[in-house]
Amino acid sequence: MARVLSLQLHGTHGEPLQTKDEVRGRVGGGLEGDSHVDREKRGVVVLDRSTNDALGLKAGDLREQITIEGMPDLNSLAVGTRLRIGGVTVRVK
Repeated sequence: MARVLSLQLHGTHGEPLQTKDEVRGRVGGGLEGDSHVDREKRGVVVLDRSTNDALGLKAGDLREQITIEGMPDLNSLAVGTRLRIGGVTVRVK
């Protein structure tokens, strides 16, 4: 089973990510407080830790909002797949 390792928000475009203990999702959008909250094609970026590890990076270095662990095949999920992450459901586009 996958688990959330880190949550990051893009408070202002181009600024460093802000690490958060919890975030709130917006129905039909991204995460509240994130500069990408209103984007339809990129509401939330979810990345498995294995990707960061393979590149020698830490959580948030690839500008993802949610870093998880335990789902290394995340990139191969079919379009339309729904993921339940805490109290939020995201759909792969």
